[in-house]
Amino acid sequence: MKSRSTASTESLRQALSLNLGQDRYALWFEGRTHLDLAGDTLQVGVPNLHFQQWLEGRFGKAILETAQTVIGPAGKVRFHIDAALFQDLQREAKKADRGSLASGRSDLELSAPALSPTAGPARKKVRKFDQFIATENNRPAFLAAQRFGAGEIEGVRLLFLHGGNGLGKSHLLEGMAQHRRTVHPQAKVLLQTAEEFVNDFLEAIRSQKQAGFRKRMRGLDLWLVDDLEGLVGKQKSQEEFLLTLDALGRSGATVAIAMQSPPGRIKGLIPEFAARIAGGLVCQLTPLDLAARMSLLSHLLAKGPKLHLEAPLLELMARKIRGSGRECEGLIQTLKHHCLSSGGPATESMVRGLLGPWVQSDRKNPTIAEVIDAFCQVVHTSAEEIKRKSRSPLHSHARLVAMFLARVLTGATCKEVGRWFARQHSTVVSAEKKVRGWQKTQARLTVGLRSWRIDEVEGKVRGLLGIDLG
Repeated sequence: MKSRSTASTESLRQALSLNLGQDRYALWFEGRTHLDLAGDTLQVGVPNLHFQQWLEGRFGKAILETAQTVIGPAGKVRFHIDAALFQDLQREAKKADRGSLASGRSDLELSAPALSPTAGPARKKVRKFDQFIATENNRPAFLAAQRFGAGEIEGVRLLFLHGGNGLGKSHLLEGMAQHRRTVHPQAKVLLQTAEEFVNDFLEAIRSQKQAGFRKRMRGLDLWLVDDLEGLVGKQKSQEEFLLTLDALGRSGATVAIAMQSPPGRIKGLIPEFAARIAGGLVCQLTPLDLAARMSLLSHLLAKGPKLHLEAPLLELMARKIRGSGRECEGLIQTLKHHCLSSGGPATESMVRGLLGPWVQSDRKNPTIAEVIDAFCQVVHTSAEEIKRKSRSPLHSHARLVAMFLARVLTGATCKEVGRWFARQHSTVVSAEKKVRGWQKTQARLTVGLRSWRIDEVEGKVRGLLGIDLG
């Protein structure tokens, strides 16, 4: 039978796991700490002072709250250095050092397989530039990635790619990695997600190998970081990321980063971070237009098991599918599977039957906020700017066009659009009438940073939202 002290200690462990989350508890407490209950005090054994200070700073409040929940309001927490944990950590560090020496490879070389197609089945095959379908809108980003990957853009050390899901950001990062290793075989290149960077950084802290981590990261020639969203809300990791970025800049290395939002619209990052990223070369990827979707679908049909498709069926798919290359690939894979299963060619009824998950009309209308967000990205302004009570053309033109697009693309009433802009519904009625007049006469007006026709703005906003012009 368990003693009351043992049972209470187990209750504390379970409560702390629930409070912190099972994954976080397993990462930082299991095997790394000893929890013991002595009277009204929770004793937390740790391997060293460094780990104690980090644990107290990160989880001290949660540990105390848990202790007082289980023990009572008088519950206290005391940290102490545990000799057994200290010895375990020392043995682990020595074992890791022996492993690195036995392999005859440095920290930098150990990170190289992250890009190598021969690194093992866990790493997918790295895509190349010649597999990327460049459209008129995406060509600047594609060319910048090619030159950046080869190290040919003089004076540019940071490239920032942004755009929605499935538009090719990861593809371009992989292309840059592959190209740099082809042009400069000895280059130290690392391709990783922001989440992987955070995990590596936290593991370095936990195992007291921050020096090795920093040596490995700051010795790179090209660092490629995907899904920067993984850093949002993680201040310490952001600070370490910035230190790495600055160190690589001083050494002459280059860095490419990909994220869905443009630099000025990233939420959850410390101010210095957004400002630092905005100082690089910023390129946007937009959804594929009709011609690009047809080109990509043709390429996918000829890839792997070839499938012939009549031109009218190809155009039907290109018009119905959304602007993501990932969805184009999914549709063709599904179509090929059905053709192989039936043993016959692709027919119109088969294509129409398979289009369901990808058909434009199946999508819900975007919200007013989504339309305004896309509009602001296109004309390089902000929602706060277009909502300002200013009569200057710089602001009023943008506001009128935004109101018009919110009405046209969402199906919202004038009253609903007016509420979003904090204006009367009559103002929205007037805005729609005026913009339709500009649209009819093909007038050009200054919206944001340049001159536009209404159809041009609408087309780009539709593209960002994945809405086909039909």
